[in-house]
Amino acid sequence: MPRITVGITAYNRPEMLRECVASILGQSYQYFDILIGNDYVDGPVTFASLGIPVDPRIRIVNHPQNIGAYNNNYFLLREASGDWFTWLADDDLMHPDFLQIAYEVLSENDVNSVFSNYVAAPDPVGLFPKAIVRRHPEIFDGHEFIDRYTSRRLKVVGSYGVFRREILPDIGGVHRFGTGLAVYVDTFIPIVAASLGRVAYVDLDLVFLRTHAGSASATSNDLDAYLTAQRDYLAEFDKRCRRLAGGSFDQWANDTLIWFATDVWAVICRGRLTALPRLWTFFRYVADILKPHIPQRFATPFLSLVTKLVLVDTLKQSARRVLRRH
Repeated sequence: MPRITVGITAYNRPEMLRECVASILGQSYQYFDILIGNDYVDGPVTFASLGIPVDPRIRIVNHPQNIGAYNNNYFLLREASGDWFTWLADDDLMHPDFLQIAYEVLSENDVNSVFSNYVAAPDPVGLFPKAIVRRHPEIFDGHEFIDRYTSRRLKVVGSYGVFRREILPDIGGVHRFGTGLAVYVDTFIPIVAASLGRVAYVDLDLVFLRTHAGSASATSNDLDAYLTAQRDYLAEFDKRCRRLAGGSFDQWANDTLIWFATDVWAVICRGRLTALPRLWTFFRYVADILKPHIPQRFATPFLSLVTKLVLVDTLKQSARRVLRRH
């Protein structure tokens, strides 16, 4: 039976980490090991802090100094000893059948990786029914997977795919994007997996992403981190996808830019700018970062779409403020 290594990135969320580990220990597929990389120097992780007896399937590494989320992720990948590998953050959970379904899909199909859906909410209660209706996986060649992924018709988180050991050097070869937070590396992982061959997709919610005040993806307003990361991402996207895309590259690029514009607008809105400065900052971003990459035939519909996006959202925010005052 293939052994699956689950690498957990941990940082000062002991209660959530206990729940995370429990969700793995409760898997219906039991041929796994857990590798915890704790990046919170002042709070070592131990079996006592996890509230469980010593378990030979679990290896805990308390980093002597903070190495950051990006380095911690790839430390776990390099240290993984299983036949297959996946990550999980300490604030997230696996459905009890996550590993079993991954095992079945990877064993029965000629694919190097498998992805599933996720559900995001503050509380996992009631989100993972014990009995789920199994669905046959969809098998995509690299071109079709990227086509659906960039247009966001597939709801997947890159690092929560399950990967065969043979492709781990490529998955681990994704360089850090930008100069700040390590954003978009996770977004790029499915692109890398698809560029290496066929990919399986399971249309089931098998991962729970906890939304909370400490989640960087929901709270960061470090705009420069996103802008520099997007520049680097687009350069790597061009190198990896242009040949594979054929005549689809312009569509993939356009869909990716819409994705980026939506992200940046959310980051700007998390800051302290009022409505007009927000709009000014956003349209400067579109002109400076996105415009050089917008395929010519998509320029007009792209600009119309993002303009509608931010104006409608601005009106909604203004309306909510007026209602709160009354």
